Amino acid sequence: MPDRLISVIVPTRNRRALVLRAVDSALRQDWPDREVLVVDDGSTDGTADALAAIPDCRVIRVEHGGPAAARNRGIAAAAGRYLAFLDSDDYWHPPHLSSLLAALDRPQVGLAYSPVRTESLDGRPLGGRRDRRRYHSGRVGRWLFDHVFIHTSNVLCRTELVRQVGGFDESLPVCEDYHLWLRLALRCEVAGIDRVTAIRCWHGGGLSRQDRIRNAVVRAVMLERFYLTEGGRAVVPPRAARRRLGRVFFQAGRALARAGQRTDALRFFRKSLRYRPLRLRAWAGYGACQLRPDGTDSPVAVERLLEQLAWML
Repeated sequence: MPDRLISVIVPTRNRRALVLRAVDSALRQDWPDREVLVVDDGSTDGTADALAAIPDCRVIRVEHGGPAAARNRGIAAAAGRYLAFLDSDDYWHPPHLSSLLAALDRPQVGLAYSPVRTESLDGRPLGGRRDRRRYHSGRVGRWLFDHVFIHTSNVLCRTELVRQVGGFDESLPVCEDYHLWLRLALRCEVAGIDRVTAIRCWHGGGLSRQDRIRNAVVRAVMLERFYLTEGGRAVVPPRAARRRLGRVFFQAGRALARAGQRTDALRFFRKSLRYRPLRLRAWAGYGACQLRPDGTDSPVAVERLLEQLAWML
């Protein structure tokens, strides 16, 4: 494994135009020791053919299995000592890799990241709370549990460490990246730089109601599982854990209630109240769900999600 080689892993599915921009930004880095691995997750829009014409870009074609499985396939094929992940709708400025590599100069640092700058797909700055998050360095597990300030396209990490923790959890349909950063933060120090070198392109406004509910449910369940069974207790104080878990279970319950899935919502409100029994909004949501029957629309099968995540409420 070459000492300074960085393996850039770009998972993509049916984003032909966008992935070409992402790959171009990876190839334009001012750090020469890098390989670019694009994992084509079952695209049907000619993505692989378009990429085949690009020198210094290796395309790995796999059957559609989702972003976690695609990234894991790239990790397995990586030859570099370091891993950088680039989502196919994001892109980097030329000093991204070299800036992050400089932050990994101490052996106890296993992951480096840059601040987030968010744009729309057409290049308009969006800003907002995503770009105003507080950033932390060192042993960041407690802070990372409380809010997400590390994102997939903004990290550089040690390949050996990622492989030791098993890569991305393929049972998670979303939050698989957040889950990996939490597990890595249990094992190493994290270094943040103060220079924006990566652009995160946001098109979350197009999420369906089903996606929003699924995301809220998975985030709550993942965080509870991490805290209770995956080592989170070692870094997150009980009071901070109760506050965070009470909040995310409330958010999932609210999303379910708004969709008319009030029986499911009751379960999440109850869990929120176990963590934060004085949360008045959770009591209000719980009472409202008891007074009204389920709606006819059930966009998310919560039981199926819980089975997939191997968790029970």
